[in-house]
Amino acid sequence: MNRTKKIFIITFIMILGVITSACNSGVNELIDYTNDELQTYNDMWKGIEADLMSISYFTGADEELYEMYDKVIPELQKQLDFVESVSLDFDEAVELHTILISSVEKELIAYTKYQEALSYLLEGDEEEYNRLFDEATLSLEESYEEIDDYNNMLDDLGDKYNFEIIE
Repeated sequence: MNRTKKIFIITFIMILGVITSACNSGVNELIDYTNDELQTYNDMWKGIEADLMSISYFTGADEELYEMYDKVIPELQKQLDFVESVSLDFDEAVELHTILISSVEKELIAYTKYQEALSYLLEGDEEEYNRLFDEATLSLEESYEEIDDYNNMLDDLGDKYNFEIIE
């Protein structure tokens, strides 16, 4: 084998190694993300899930409902702060996480608008209440759609890179 062929083969093997190593580190980042950051976010969400359900099915006084929003909105803000603090490098992990950030933002906007709408209702301004309530509902629906997109993409990545998402 002449020297040129040896150099070509060695260079090819080195390039292949770099590509494989980069791909593996990206997949490892994605796996770490699902085991660490995603699990932390899910735990945070489970911490207020009952409160959000209580708000959804609340039948008491509007003033009490307003106070319930005071409890969940700061928790939603903590969730948003957390997901915004996550730093990823692997393109597919970044794309996936961007969907989650957008969904959490929309959920926070929705519940903030629901509370604001309720304040207008308490003041007797039903028109403004209805407008804000509709905006909040739209924002929450968009958040749910994005979570569906997120879950579908996460499942697809799990299939693509052969790892299981443990819930």
